[in-house]
Amino acid sequence: MTARPWIPAVALVLLTARSLLPVASTAAELQLARQAERLANHEVDLAFTEALPRAAGAQTTQTPAQPELASLKAKAQALVDTDRQLMDRLQKQLATACYRVRAFSTAPGLTVVATTTGVEICNRYISRATERYETRLRLNQAEVELMHGPRGEAGLPGGKA
Repeated sequence: MTARPWIPAVALVLLTARSLLPVASTAAELQLARQAERLANHEVDLAFTEALPRAAGAQTTQTPAQPELASLKAKAQALVDTDRQLMDRLQKQLATACYRVRAFSTAPGLTVVATTTGVEICNRYISRATERYETRLRLNQAEVELMHGPRGEAGLPGGKA
């Protein structure tokens, strides 16, 4: 004896109504079979609508395995996220490698090069057009303060008056 899967009674009504469609021989029987299927489908929808609030309000008991499963799920999700980031990075590298170009980055960059007359510092940044002068002034001031120290009260490096 084979075990049948559990099927709700409402779903059996729908299955029975659907089984009438292939055996209908006249146009009137076919029309009645389609009407029976439509009504059974509506009955399944009503039963689902009625059961949904009951299922939402049902109390669930937490088993001892649930916290462990939740931590395993969080670890697996972290692995998936890191793999997705790696794949995104590799896809960018692959896309730029086939055209022999470097990927465009919006991260600010700073290049310092020693020259015969001193040091050349190059800032690369992206800002809004309305903020470009303030941003450039702020970055240049920060570079000068890094090289010579912060301005003092008299406006001289190191605060010497």
